[in-house]
Amino acid sequence: MRYLFQGQTLRGAYESFYDFNPATVEPYAHPDHPDLAMWLDKDFCSDRWQYNNAFAGLPDQTLETLFEITTMALATSEVSYLSEPAFPARSFRVSVESTTTETFTWTATIAPDGLPWLNMTPLGGSSGEQMTITLTPTGLDPGTHRASIRVLAGDPEIEDGDQTIAVTLQIVDQVHAVYFPLVRRQ
Repeated sequence: MRYLFQGQTLRGAYESFYDFNPATVEPYAHPDHPDLAMWLDKDFCSDRWQYNNAFAGLPDQTLETLFEITTMALATSEVSYLSEPAFPARSFRVSVESTTTETFTWTATIAPDGLPWLNMTPLGGSSGEQMTITLTPTGLDPGTHRASIRVLAGDPEIEDGDQTIAVTLQIVDQVHAVYFPLVRRQ
């Protein structure tokens, strides 16, 4: 166990056992699970061979890789745009990532449905891909317009596989821009 918690592979921990002798280990595939290794070790004692150590499993894995948890990570949980009614549409790219090398599919839905000012493409994909959220202020009355985008992982085993992006489009009569002077230091 100490070797496993030190980060060694299962193979490394098995081979680090004090009684390990590569000349006496018989390597097989597990009879019920051919994708798993099965190694049987033996010693010659009392005029006969006796099996005493065995391994069955994935030899190149570590405790960390065996028990890593795949989590869905969104690039943001909020999208907002402060706009005048005549401003152009603005797009935001949001990536849907996996925290491990495992990939998963995802789908996205907008609530409430059918808002003319909110568009999103694609409505699904695989981890590592992006969605584009477009907010279009044209024709909207001043005020705050809100919606949400629910992103759902296709595999229920994915941690945080159900997340929401809050979307806010705030329309005002006039956006005032403030510019700060650029200070250059030498």
